[in-house]
Amino acid sequence: MRRRLDELLVFLGGAFGSFIGSYSYFEFGTVTALIIGFSLPLAALFVHIFKGNNDSSHVNAASY
Repeated sequence: MRRRLDELLVFLGGAFGSFIGSYSYFEFGTVTALIIGFSLPLAALFVHIFKGNNDSSHVNAASY
């Protein structure tokens, strides 16, 4: 169940990102679309990295 939810979130995130990229290219031009296109995935990566440092879910039950 958790895996399917993760896959759905990835799919919806891709669709939302595609919409934002298309809209920003149409509305503001190429440079702004490139800035948005690079900054949003980088922000998501930083959130993932910092969340991963505080998350103890990677520790298995045998280590307790």
